[in-house]
Amino acid sequence: DGEMSDEEVAAIREKAQALGAQALVDGELAARRPLESITPAFVTEEQRQVAYALAYAIVHGEDAVSPGERMYLTQLERQLALDHETVEQIERETLSNA
Repeated sequence: DGEMSDEEVAAIREKAQALGAQALVDGELAARRPLESITPAFVTEEQRQVAYALAYAIVHGEDAVSPGERMYLTQLERQLALDHETVEQIERETLSNA
């Protein structure tokens, strides 16, 4: 939705810490770069899928994905060049692991 609540930032940091990427994520949170400048860094299919899963877990953490958040996820899906079936699978798996 373009805005991050304190709870969303905390969730991002918690997930990043679990992945050993807290310093990197803290730097990105401070920079607030456009999506199209971030996604090229994910070069492998696995990296792109993990990036989408992380974004989805954070967005869905509030139990409902708002229309603005769904638009963000759709843009991310396109930027990461993920097919819709893969995205649906990632979303199902992310919800089952929550």
